[in-house]
Amino acid sequence: MYAVKDLAIKALCQVEASTKDDIWDAHRGCAAIAATLLVTQDLVSMEAKHSAEVQARALIKNEEYTPDITSTVSRSTFVTKILHELSLGAKEPKAIGHDVIFSAYVLRALIEFNIDPWVSLLDGLTNLIRRFKSSGPGWITVNGKNESRTPLSADERIQPSYWMAFCQFDRPQPMELGDMQLGHLLTHGHAIEMLAPNGTEALAADL
Repeated sequence: MYAVKDLAIKALCQVEASTKDDIWDAHRGCAAIAATLLVTQDLVSMEAKHSAEVQARALIKNEEYTPDITSTVSRSTFVTKILHELSLGAKEPKAIGHDVIFSAYVLRALIEFNIDPWVSLLDGLTNLIRRFKSSGPGWITVNGKNESRTPLSADERIQPSYWMAFCQFDRPQPMELGDMQLGHLLTHGHAIEMLAPNGTEALAADL
């Protein structure tokens, strides 16, 4: 567990580092966090666990950024401040949900691996959320062209479940490989579920 916890801390450092340059590079740190969660929660077979750890380490092994993780902030303060940032304009999608997705993985890692968050991680994630929120709603690929579309209102009458509704979506593979819109829809929903235990029902509904 300690080796995996150390890997999760390095992944968090990578997420923080990305806030200083390329915000999209936080994908690597969050993917590494996802891999550690798959391993520790026994969501993959024993044979796949080693591969998942190898992939996680490959995503962050070249990261040279070393923040001061000894200057800590309480986890409750960290969570409260991040949820506040997410709540601002929460009903309006930003950067196809990356503000929600990345925040959810960071908070989940802190809780799952009992990691004490540090000050610069809080500052970095706050900055990351604000940069995503200032980047607009994001775009989808239509016939090879990037377009912004106004999201439809949520339909509370979807039956029999949101999962079944998701399974009925269809999109040409070349388009999905280009921007992973269906993938982001699923990941965004998962992120809301991960955030739910820490926030309010109103925030979850807005997201």
